[in-house]
Amino acid sequence: MKKIIYLALMVVSLTTLFSGCKKEDDVNIESSTVTVSNWVYEGNSWNTFISYSAITQDIINSGAVLAYIKVGESYNQLPLTFYQDATYSTTIEVASTVGGLKLFWSDSDLIQPNNPGSRTIKVVVIPSSGMIQNPSVDYSNYEEVKSAFNLVD
Repeated sequence: MKKIIYLALMVVSLTTLFSGCKKEDDVNIESSTVTVSNWVYEGNSWNTFISYSAITQDIINSGAVLAYIKVGESYNQLPLTFYQDATYSTTIEVASTVGGLKLFWSDSDLIQPNNPGSRTIKVVVIPSSGMIQNPSVDYSNYEEVKSAFNLVD
């Protein structure tokens, strides 16, 4: 009789323990590749807006919105500054808002740069649970993020 009670308690304990665990696969990561070419010049920078419904107030408050721009064959995290020489640079900044993100492209001399043209951007939206489950990921490295969250290009 004691063995049956002990076995029953073990089953209940293990069921309780494992039912409270959330598999990493259950984390709802949103990722897309977006091509932007509709830049508008205003306030000393070229700007564009990427509509992205997965960016909610909860994501902004406690998750992460990551943006990477394709440079050559790799993706570099935004914001990003390119140094043309020791005294001149181009900076690409990003601002997340509910429903999307805005990119700003400006030069250090604040004179109107050439239109950035068509650019490929990776957007990755990670809820706080995904961040908690992956504390050692280098989020500035797209390849590491891609691997950690099984993202498909």
